[in-house]
Amino acid sequence: MKLKTKLALAFAVIALVATLLASGMVTLAVKNAFQTYVSSHQNMRLKQWVTVFSGYYSENQTWAGAQSLVAAGRGRGRGAQVHRGPGPVAARERVLLADPSGSVVVDSYGDKLGARLSPQEITRGTEIKVNGKTVGTLLVSVEPPTGLVTMEDIFSSSVNRSVIWSSLLAIALAAALGIFFADKLSRPIKLLTAAARSLAKGDLEQKVAVPGSDELADLAETFNSMAESLAETEQLRQALVADVAHELRTPLAVLRGNLESLLAGVTKPSEETLASLHDEVLRMTYLVRDLQELSLADAGQLHLNLENEDIIKLTSDVVSALEFEAAAKHLDIKTDFPTKSLPVTVDSKRIKQVLFNLVGNAVRYTPDGGKINVRVTETNGSVEISIADTGPGIPEKDLPYIFERFYRSDKARTRSTGGTGLGLAIAKGFVEAHGGTITAANQPQGGSVFTVILPKQPINQG
Repeated sequence: MKLKTKLALAFAVIALVATLLASGMVTLAVKNAFQTYVSSHQNMRLKQWVTVFSGYYSENQTWAGAQSLVAAGRGRGRGAQVHRGPGPVAARERVLLADPSGSVVVDSYGDKLGARLSPQEITRGTEIKVNGKTVGTLLVSVEPPTGLVTMEDIFSSSVNRSVIWSSLLAIALAAALGIFFADKLSRPIKLLTAAARSLAKGDLEQKVAVPGSDELADLAETFNSMAESLAETEQLRQALVADVAHELRTPLAVLRGNLESLLAGVTKPSEETLASLHDEVLRMTYLVRDLQELSLADAGQLHLNLENEDIIKLTSDVVSALEFEAAAKHLDIKTDFPTKSLPVTVDSKRIKQVLFNLVGNAVRYTPDGGKINVRVTETNGSVEISIADTGPGIPEKDLPYIFERFYRSDKARTRSTGGTGLGLAIAKGFVEAHGGTITAANQPQGGSVFTVILPKQPINQG
């Protein structure tokens, strides 16, 4: 069953239940109102009849002729008018008067004259006293004669008919509104369904426009964001395949050319030739290794050999290892470290690789005679390592992508001058595997700054 049909039926059922409840409540309210009215009217008439019959007995000292006080009903005694009574006997009103012995002397219907009241009826009745003496028992009830259609019945029937017609109208209106709202609600769902099917077939340019600010609009916005993410992921995947192919093409071409020369006898095997072939094999080996580690880091499966290490010593070792290369460019490397040791639980090998990448990049891209500042601080249970340089900085358009694999801000850089483009991606993967963060920014005075924040406490390894 379609959503549109379900909603229409749901609206109709709700309307039916609501009208049935309303009908029941109205009927109950009418019945209670009539009962209250009848009870109040009966008490009033009872007091009136007590006054009438007490006065009659006081004057006559007998109940003879008291039947003339009640108006005629159906059957015996009908046709007479009320004499000295409180008014004509109502159609729903029955007046019974019994003498002290329980024998009926007055009956507005006339069919119980001479009969005796039961003890229960006498108990329910009202005593009529004259001069302190009980002279009779009066019962006033609202029992209608057989076949008499009462005002309550007429009113109830009218209310019920109105409720039934109102119910039918409400159900029809609810069904129409259900169809309208269901169509309005299902239209964006249909759009989302069609877009999802197209997305599943590979069309990643799908967008759904749902106006408003309700849950469906949020769902459409989430779908659009998902489609954009999938499109970006697909682009990254294609770029990754192209970049890997590009990075492997050069060493493979070198290997093929040298091997073909050796096989053809054009080149004779020599130590230099074999060393060149070995270097190209190592390049491919390192590339495959880096890609594997990145894949493990992305999947959260990178194993860390965590040990308690002094982060200041690790950073100092990296700076010392790069001092020769920095001196060749006349770079001034300054360090700002705490005077005491700063123990941190890390995988020293991987953190050293991170620092080598960052400090090495600073040395490589800072112009001759420039400055590099390496700073370590402790803050809120974490350590912060910053590497700032006076180089050209990073173009603002490239900052959001600087940590993506194979990304180079200078597209003209080759592997020999710019590396494989995996260094910063590997640094980001290793830092995040430790539960830390790494960011890149430009300094107001020029140059770039990379900041690594690592927690001091060990992380759980799954």
